[in-house]
Amino acid sequence: MFHPQRQPNGTRVTIQHPTTPTPPATWDDWQAVATFVPGGAVPERLYDLPVTAVPPDDASRLALLEVDEPPFTPPPGLAPAAGAVVVEPQGRVWVVHPTNGFGGYRATFPKGRVDRSASLLATAVGEVYEETGLQVAPFAFLADSQRSTTFTRYYLAKRIGGSPAAMGWESQAVSLVPLRQLKAFLNRAVDQALVEALLAQEGEWGRWFAGTGILVAGHRVATRYSWVRQPLPPQQRSLAIDVRLDANQAERLRRGFIPKAMEQKWFAYFEDGVLYQHRSWTGMLIFVTPFRPDGLGLRATQTLVNQDPEQYGVTNERELRQSVEGLIRDLASAPANEDLTDPFVATLAKALGPKYLGSQDVVRHEVEAYLNLLVQRWLTIYLKDQGPGVSADQVYQANARLARIFAGEDPEYTVIGAWNSVEQLGAALVQACDLDADYCAGENLGFILSEALAGVSIAVTSLLREMRERELDWASVVQPQLQALGQFVVTVLLGTHEVLYPGQTLKDFAGSAPL
Repeated sequence: MFHPQRQPNGTRVTIQHPTTPTPPATWDDWQAVATFVPGGAVPERLYDLPVTAVPPDDASRLALLEVDEPPFTPPPGLAPAAGAVVVEPQGRVWVVHPTNGFGGYRATFPKGRVDRSASLLATAVGEVYEETGLQVAPFAFLADSQRSTTFTRYYLAKRIGGSPAAMGWESQAVSLVPLRQLKAFLNRAVDQALVEALLAQEGEWGRWFAGTGILVAGHRVATRYSWVRQPLPPQQRSLAIDVRLDANQAERLRRGFIPKAMEQKWFAYFEDGVLYQHRSWTGMLIFVTPFRPDGLGLRATQTLVNQDPEQYGVTNERELRQSVEGLIRDLASAPANEDLTDPFVATLAKALGPKYLGSQDVVRHEVEAYLNLLVQRWLTIYLKDQGPGVSADQVYQANARLARIFAGEDPEYTVIGAWNSVEQLGAALVQACDLDADYCAGENLGFILSEALAGVSIAVTSLLREMRERELDWASVVQPQLQALGQFVVTVLLGTHEVLYPGQTLKDFAGSAPL
C-alpha cells in the first residue's frame, strides 16, 4: 500500500508491511498501547485536548513555554540534531515507527538534523510534527544522545494539538506507549538510554501536568502520574491493620484522591489492588496498603509504613494504626474528585481565543491590514488627489498600534508567553528585519517592533517603486511578492521563520521581482 503523504519531491512511498492499528478501546486506556496509522481513525479528544490535524505553518511554531537547558556542544565530526520525547498526562509516551523499518528502527523517538540557522527547539518541534502529525510545546531538557553521525538534543514536550493520523511519509505508524512498556517497544540502545532518563523523572509527571486524573464513568480517577511522587525509603515497617470496605466504599477508594489545595494534605491512588498514600506537599510516600476482594468489597490486613524520621515522624504502633485506618475510611467515604482542569489546558484554551498572537490567522489578519494600508499610502502619494487619501499619520498610528499589540501592551490580545519579549521576539526582529543591533540595544520591545514595522514599510515602498519603474504586472508579479513579504513577516512574529525561511531576511522580499 502507498503512504497517503508523499515525499517533498512528489514521490509516492510504498509501505511494504503496513502496521495494524489498535482498536478504539486502547485510545483512553492509560495502561494500553494505542497505535495509529496514516489517515486512520483517531479519537475526537484525547486527555481533554481535541485531536485535529493542523496546517504545517501553525504546527511547527514554537509555543508557550521556555526551556532551561545546558550548553549544546556536539563532538567533532557529529552533526547537530534535535528531537523530543512527547509525554501525556497519564504516563504514556509517543513513539514513531519509521516507514519500512528505516535505519533498523522498530520504533524510536522523533528527531532530525538541524538545518542551517534553525534552532534546536525549532528543529525538535518541526521534526515531531513531520513524523507524528502532532503539535507540541517543549517544556524541559531531557538528555543529549550521541549517535553514529549525529549528536542529538532531546526535550520533554507536551502535545498541544494535531493528529497522529496526519503523520508524514517517514512514519508508517505512531504509538502511544505506557512508560513501563517503553523498553520492550524500542530496539536501539540509544533509545533505551532515553527511557532510563525518563524513568528517572517518573515522579515528576504530576508536576508536569498539575494534578490531572482520568475520567471513568464521569468520575476523575487518580493514577500514579496525577501528582508528584517519591518512592518508599528503605526505612519502613509492616503494620497489622484491619479495614473492611463495602462495595460503595471500595468503588470510591479505587478513584483515589487528587488534592486541589494545600490544606488537603494527602494524594492517594489505587493500582493493581494496592493503595498508595503520599503527602501532597512533598510527594513523600507514607503508606502502601494492599487490598484483597472481600465479597463485593475490599479488605486490608497489612500496610507498609514509611519510618524515615526525616519524612514521617510517627512511630507509635497504636497511633500509626489509627492514622492509616482513619485515612483509608475517610478516603472511602469522601465525595468523588471533581472534574479537575489541567492548568496547562486552561492556559491553552485562553491562548486559542480569538485574539491569540500564536494563531497564524490572527497574526496574518493584522499584518495584511498593515500592508494594505502601506499600499494605500503609496497610491496616495503616487496618484495625489486621485489617490485613496491615506495620510502619513495613519501609517504612524497603525505602526504604533501593532507595536503595542505584539509587545503585550494591548489587553485584548494574548501573547505567546515569553516569546513576546526583547530577548526572543526582539532578537528575531533585529536579525530578520535587518535592524542595527547596536541601535536597538537597551531598547524595549515596542521600540524594536516599531523599527521593524518601519522596515516593512520601506520594503513595500521599494517593491511598489520597482513595479512603477519596470512596469511590472500587478496580478502576476507584484501582488504575489507582496503576499510573500507578508507571510515572511507573519512567520517572524510567530517565531517560525528559521524553519520556513532559513537564512532569509526582509531584504530578500523588498524588490528585484523577476521579469
